[in-house]
Amino acid sequence: MDCMDRYEKFSSEKFKSQEIFQILRDILFHAMRSEIMQKFDELGLSFNQRNALHYISLNDKCTPGKLSKMLSQETAAIARLIRSLEKKRLITRTEHDSDRRKRHLQVTEFGKELLKNMDKIPISKISEMTEKMSKDEKEIFWYGLQIMLKGFEKIS
Repeated sequence: MDCMDRYEKFSSEKFKSQEIFQILRDILFHAMRSEIMQKFDELGLSFNQRNALHYISLNDKCTPGKLSKMLSQETAAIARLIRSLEKKRLITRTEHDSDRRKRHLQVTEFGKELLKNMDKIPISKISEMTEKMSKDEKEIFWYGLQIMLKGFEKIS
């Protein structure tokens, strides 16, 4: 039996924005129920704070402006977000080598340690989910994720 036989067949009637949005919403609800989208309660980090911390850790020369663009947030909201992460000792601001007006954001050692532990539950849940998939399902899932990411990159 082909792995595609277990799923609803593609039809152009179903491939509408409303249907796609409903599936994405269902995925998000299931993810939240399975703790993948859990709030990191130890320090009371919001979803936005987690995203900011991850982005800063992956971008060496991260500036408040880059963070604002990445998170699609106004500069005032980003300033509050940065202050809250600094208050929790998760990031620091450092001056640019040649331009004192520019500030770079860096994750502290404490923040790096937190990041290592932060994703343990989501990663274990994703592992649990993908272990139950066939090889064909994993391949389709992998391509689907890449297609979704590229689609969002095209519109943002």
